[in-house]
Amino acid sequence: GGERGLAALPGREEEFLRSLQQGADYAERLGCSRVHCLAGLLGSSEIYRSNLQKAAEVLGPLGVEVLIEPINQRSMPNYHLNSFGQAERFLAEVISR
Repeated sequence: GGERGLAALPGREEEFLRSLQQGADYAERLGCSRVHCLAGLLGSSEIYRSNLQKAAEVLGPLGVEVLIEPINQRSMPNYHLNSFGQAERFLAEVISR
């Protein structure tokens, strides 16, 4: 079970920000160079895009890369980020801001 992340989940933006800050603290203390932002199930593209932007703004100055992972609908039904094309579009939108 579980939600498979919360980066795209409506109404959970504050929780995402707290989780992001905790992840940034851990990454900095442990010397991690990457943090995976899981989208979650049945999310919102607008919220996902906004949260990815926030993740880049928080983690980028620390030298930490934001990872995203498209997961096909067969392996994980209803996962918000479900194709490489969709992932590419999200990345292009975040990078262009």
